[in-house]
Amino acid sequence: MRVPIPMIDDDALVWRRVRVPVRDVVHVRAVLDASEGLANMFAERGGDLLLVAPTSQRDRLDELIGDFALELGAIVTDRSDTTALCDGGTAEWEMNRLNGGA
Repeated sequence: MRVPIPMIDDDALVWRRVRVPVRDVVHVRAVLDASEGLANMFAERGGDLLLVAPTSQRDRLDELIGDFALELGAIVTDRSDTTALCDGGTAEWEMNRLNGGA
């Protein structure tokens, strides 16, 4: 039975929906566990993951997801703060960066 992941609606948290190959879900879990509480991971189905972190860890989470994009081909499918970007970037540029582009 598939249980949908509820939406996170808390200003103290940021979330990223990320898709990785199914074979790499355990690797993502292991990296997060080794990252001293950086984020929690929820898996709805296969390689569709929800990563949730405190707002103070946003940059570290995005850096790690960028690494996952390069190493595993991870794709960010949705995020909690597409308009609230650091350093004046644009949402399109940021999504592209997190997905391994620009």
